[in-house]
Amino acid sequence: MTKLIQKVARNTEGKDYVVGDIHGMHSLLLSGLIEIDFDFKKDRLFSVGDLIDRGFENMQVLRFLQRKPWFYAVMGNHESMMMDFLAGLGDNGGVWKRNGGDWYDHITDDEKEELLLLVEWMYNTVPYVIEIDHERGPVYISHATPLSEYTDMKIGCNKEALLWDRQRLYWARGKSQNKNKMDEKFQHITYHGHTPLKSVFKAGNSTWLDTGAFATEHLTIMEI
Repeated sequence: MTKLIQKVARNTEGKDYVVGDIHGMHSLLLSGLIEIDFDFKKDRLFSVGDLIDRGFENMQVLRFLQRKPWFYAVMGNHESMMMDFLAGLGDNGGVWKRNGGDWYDHITDDEKEELLLLVEWMYNTVPYVIEIDHERGPVYISHATPLSEYTDMKIGCNKEALLWDRQRLYWARGKSQNKNKMDEKFQHITYHGHTPLKSVFKAGNSTWLDTGAFATEHLTIMEI
């Protein structure tokens, strides 16, 4: 069962980084880690979700990242669509494949069997929200949007928003007049992806860092 929140202890030896939507760009991820001189023994990498789809190295991404002690990820809407399809839920993968999941039709039967094991790893370990103990205070990572608070009840009632919602970002960028979003208080330090942007966007304590790697070949990795 997908966990609501995973709490991660403070990193007392190295640095913590957060990466935007990888979307199957394995080679780009590797070059980004080399560029920041990532220390696999001391540093940690946190993903805002959407490890797969749209790019062309999806299996490579999942193989590389699974069960790595230095890697943490939250659930993205693309992982959620894939898991629903493989579990026989939804519209038999139509929505997923129209949104970049068509790579599944081009992998071998052996790879499809392997993918089931990779999805089992994700189902058992990847939460909706990560809370990191940090010297700046608690840091929260979720895929699409921040919440005003991070209780189990709040997260449980907002699973779909955490995967899909863009209204908070649109409001912060002046593209929405949604009063409910305006009235909520978002005081926590948070990081998100989901919405491709030309550059990293920061509003208050919230940062969105999906820079459309699958189209721009610009994958954002930044220190928390």
